[in-house]
Amino acid sequence: MTLPAELTADARPTAEFERQVAPVLGDLHRHAMRMTRHRADAEDLVQDTMASAFAAFSSLRADSTISAWLYRILVNTHISNCRKMRRRPALVSADRITERDLVASSAHSALPSAEDQALQRLGDQDVIAALRALPDVLRVTVYYADVEGLGCKEISVLMDAPVGTVRSRLHRGHRQLRGLLADKRGRGSYYAPRGLAQTA
Repeated sequence: MTLPAELTADARPTAEFERQVAPVLGDLHRHAMRMTRHRADAEDLVQDTMASAFAAFSSLRADSTISAWLYRILVNTHISNCRKMRRRPALVSADRITERDLVASSAHSALPSAEDQALQRLGDQDVIAALRALPDVLRVTVYYADVEGLGCKEISVLMDAPVGTVRSRLHRGHRQLRGLLADKRGRGSYYAPRGLAQTA
């Protein structure tokens, strides 16, 4: 009984590939071991090399030396793997990560907010002078909200004023502060109060 042509079509190239590769396979393993210095990595490298070589076997010229061709594929595959490893972030066991590591990582990755950037450009003296220029009731409201970090309900108790009144004073205080700081800088600098999100 003969097999259909579809089943035997690839048999000839596969057999030819195996016939040519078998004599040099031991040398490839030795080269891979020298490159990786680890048995499992060397086996993976040879396997990747064989997959690439088999896929490109039909493009091998008749006058080419199979061992030199396979060695070149091995070297190129190893270089490609090394580049991938360099781009991959380092893996660390979760057991070895401390809270200090997490805090340090978040401090490095967090970008400063727009308000922090604006305040750094202005300087503390500019902000203090602008706060002092506010009317007393607005200055106290803004101080409680932005410096002390209190919410509108807490400020309303301290100042014995309705919550709506506190919100109105806070809004007017922030608006006047922005104007004073913009005039101080002469460029329309933007002041975003620290406690605005908490108090609004």
